[in-house]
Amino acid sequence: MAHAFSLQSIKQMEHFVDSHILKLKNNLDHFCDSNQDFDLKDMIALYVFDVLGELAFSRSFDSQDERDLARLPPINDHIYLACLMGMTPDALPWIKKVLPFIPIPWLQRLFNARAQLRNLTAACVRQRIEAGSSDRKDLLSCLLVAVDPETGSKLTELDINTEAFAMIVAGSHTTSGTLTLLFSHLLQNPEILNNVIQELDSNLSNHTGQVISYQALEKDLPYTRACIHENFRINPVFTMPLPRKIMNPGGLVIQGCQIPQKVRLNNVKESFESNNRKTTVFALNHVVHHNPSTWGKDHDQFIPDRFLGPNSKDLQGYLSPFSTGHRMCIGKNLAMMNMLKVLSTVLGNYKLEMVHPEEPVDTFSVGISEKKGGLLCRISRR
Repeated sequence: MAHAFSLQSIKQMEHFVDSHILKLKNNLDHFCDSNQDFDLKDMIALYVFDVLGELAFSRSFDSQDERDLARLPPINDHIYLACLMGMTPDALPWIKKVLPFIPIPWLQRLFNARAQLRNLTAACVRQRIEAGSSDRKDLLSCLLVAVDPETGSKLTELDINTEAFAMIVAGSHTTSGTLTLLFSHLLQNPEILNNVIQELDSNLSNHTGQVISYQALEKDLPYTRACIHENFRINPVFTMPLPRKIMNPGGLVIQGCQIPQKVRLNNVKESFESNNRKTTVFALNHVVHHNPSTWGKDHDQFIPDRFLGPNSKDLQGYLSPFSTGHRMCIGKNLAMMNMLKVLSTVLGNYKLEMVHPEEPVDTFSVGISEKKGGLLCRISRR
């Protein structure tokens, strides 16, 4: 799947993204003409869901056409369930068998949400398979022709369902949550917002009124990218721990602290203890991104300039919005394309203001963080 999410492949799918950018723009034009206050958080969520549907399921869900929030799937409930089950990974096989039969209403709601998402995924994949071969280039088409590098076999329909399910769950809520928080911080900091607008206007003046190509957005926007990095830092949307077991027999040293490979448990039989009870370690994004020794006493303030100074490259090394290493988020390129296209389209064509600028930018999380409450805005054309 790495090839399907490469920058080159994502650019080949850019026209699908652009079609939904135009729908987003149509909705914003509607609010300009009607002088209605609207929830930008909702509009972003509808846009991202339609884009992911287009790419992962080979169909748009058309949620932007009717501005219908009921079309959004219960991704939050599924993520909450996944977090609950993932807190004790060693007991996961037992938990998966028992939890579905516990008659607690809120727990059953979570399982129903997961079933709804699975059914949606299976129906979309089945529809695409039955449609036969196509020249259409999207993420689902890549799954249909993908070959296991070890066995040479194609993916089964269940495999394809699983991958498509992961795309819509992992990609939609994270991107929409990040964009909503970014707009919130910009709108609450007028000077920073004006700097972004000036940079976009200066570098993209030939693209006014159009959907700007990602190639144009990749270049010469240091301040805009600094704002994106600062948004990643101050409000990381991925809040779940990613546990890792210490495999080195000698343990691990972190900042002078020796952590053994195995932790000896009192009153536990040796046979059980020797059964690979390796020490688990993890780092939480929010803690790393707010460490005063790295970011200073102003770590709780939105200051993009920290990523423009002489230490900016070093500071970026402490950011992990997409995780790091060979298990990092495969959808990074698609997420960055969506963020830059939405940001440039909205700020390049409209004047936005928050209806309640005095409200703090608070978040809540079920494993994936998002802005608490809506982002009620007024809008007019520039």
